Amino acid sequence: MILSSLLSSLLTYFAIVAFVLLSIWIGIHLGQYIQRHKKNGKNLSAGSIVSAMLALLGFMLALTLSLVSSRYAARKALVLEEANALGTAILRTDFLEEPLRTQSRQLLIDYVDLRSQVQDIRNISQLQKLLVDSEAIQDELWSLANKASSEEKDTEVFALYIQSLNEVIDLHSERYNQGLQYRLHPTIWFLTYFVTMLAMVAVGYEFGLSNSGSVLGFLLLALMFSAIVLVILDLDKTATKSLIPVSQQPIIDLQEKLKSSSK
Repeated sequence: MILSSLLSSLLTYFAIVAFVLLSIWIGIHLGQYIQRHKKNGKNLSAGSIVSAMLALLGFMLALTLSLVSSRYAARKALVLEEANALGTAILRTDFLEEPLRTQSRQLLIDYVDLRSQVQDIRNISQLQKLLVDSEAIQDELWSLANKASSEEKDTEVFALYIQSLNEVIDLHSERYNQGLQYRLHPTIWFLTYFVTMLAMVAVGYEFGLSNSGSVLGFLLLALMFSAIVLVILDLDKTATKSLIPVSQQPIIDLQEKLKSSSK
């Protein structure tokens, strides 16, 4: 699956490179055409306009990168929050009455094992199955707690456990929304590519007017710009397709801790 994601990213990268080079090529031919048909002595240079368009493009890329980076950071923070919530819920099961204590603790341990598998999932169907299994364990935990609610003598301790369990369920929903639902709006991508096309056409137009520039220079420009766009695209992808996945290390560390404590 990693190879498939890498191949998909490479194809996307070269498609962006081709798009940029095509825009520059159109601009060069437009500039050369205008240069051949200009009136004598008329200055057609558009250097200041090109600079302004490149500055606008840089601003859009910075803004878009900031948006996806902040959401990526939020996904990382949610992993840590979920690990802490699970650890707290497992600790609070010690204050429950039997058989709720043993049953709930084992279900939470199974839940930790399940959530730790997110790191290795590279297929959307596997991810959907993991989500279904996670929600099944949540339903079972809530059902056990609901049945035992009238039997628990220390309602304050039981309420603390319910609070932790509710937090675990809420964090599942937040991770689902952040990881699979929230994406950059298509309008932002359309504007980014539209401004890119106009800016690169303007760059080519300026070079066409002056008959300057080199193939190597155009290629380097396209490669560097496309690399930035590719990073933005990758950070905006789901975990199953991204080459920069969110680390599940906090959950894995909790899993290892639980295994070592049970020995």
